[in-house]
Amino acid sequence: MARSMQMQSTITGEWECDECGYTRRGTLRNRPGRCPECGAPGEAFSFWSDDEDEEEGWDDEEDDWDDEEDWDDDDDDDY
Repeated sequence: MARSMQMQSTITGEWECDECGYTRRGTLRNRPGRCPECGAPGEAFSFWSDDEDEEEGWDDEEDDWDDEEDWDDDDDDDY
């Protein structure tokens, strides 16, 4: 059991508040007690491990936001 706690303290990533989107770097073991932005309790935080992007095979090159051909100028009227 001590080994499990030791592993949790070395897993790094981001804690994200599910209420407002505030993020904080940390380890799996140090969940924030309360959100400094919206005051949500610590239970409202989800942990995103740094390793998760690698496991899913994330590829930044797939999202080419600079390709203006795909942009629809008529979308501006929807707001």
